[in-house]
Amino acid sequence: ATGVTLADTLPSNFSLISVSASQGSCVATATNDQINCVLGTLDNGAQLTVSIVGVAPEAGELLNEVVVTANEFDPSPTTATETTLVVAEADLLLNLSLTPEPAQILEALTYNLTVTNNGPDPAQNVMVNGNLPAKVAFVSAQAKLGSEPIPCFFDEVEQTISCTIPSLAVGVTSSVTLVVTPNTEGAILTNTISVISDTFDSDLANNQQTKTTEVTFRIIEDVAVNNKGKNLHNYLVKFTGAIVGGSVSGRITNQGLVSNVRILPNTTVIGGTLSKEIVNE
Repeated sequence: ATGVTLADTLPSNFSLISVSASQGSCVATATNDQINCVLGTLDNGAQLTVSIVGVAPEAGELLNEVVVTANEFDPSPTTATETTLVVAEADLLLNLSLTPEPAQILEALTYNLTVTNNGPDPAQNVMVNGNLPAKVAFVSAQAKLGSEPIPCFFDEVEQTISCTIPSLAVGVTSSVTLVVTPNTEGAILTNTISVISDTFDSDLANNQQTKTTEVTFRIIEDVAVNNKGKNLHNYLVKFTGAIVGGSVSGRITNQGLVSNVRILPNTTVIGGTLSKEIVNE
């Protein structure tokens, strides 16, 4: 075939970077929407290559149409078309921490989550999901994107929380704060939080984290605590420990000594020795 030419109508959502041919020459139109190549002679059984490099600035379909002609008659002329799906990608990274650790019975346990978009594209409809551990009571859940609060939802039946961030730009971090109250001493609390989005994520290994902690009492051991003018809430007093003065509240498991204290309303004191003046309110 002699006088071989190629005309490539580029997709509208395609930004041309370069074009080259293994023989002949190619040029783009001034608007970079079409490539025209003059390729010379192509022997019987031979082939040549035209390479077009560019980027798609947004997700969607790329429709590319190519027409090849020559001086000789072609009994089956065709126009070649190729459709390519371009997808956005966002690598989401989830980090999870908790405080206090270990957890303390009937005291607020806070899970702090951050979700960061490592790119290369914005993440759409980012969803943070978690199952509450057994033996805790839900208190609150709140997400934030910058200073903007984003509501989270608690399913009381399923004991799950979910927070949806409409869009997370590249390099931006959103936070979620989940607060629960452990209610069983000695319980092992395991909480797994995950994040997904409508945008493709090729690395799912960093989209989930699990934290495990044991629920304990605050412990007084090998010391007599001078509690004058203060209040102690939810403590375990070991055999070698003592609380002297002040007030107590919540649940006090007493294996040692509680002396000269005020027991505040709705407080339970179990076991041990009570001495001197005990005021039970």
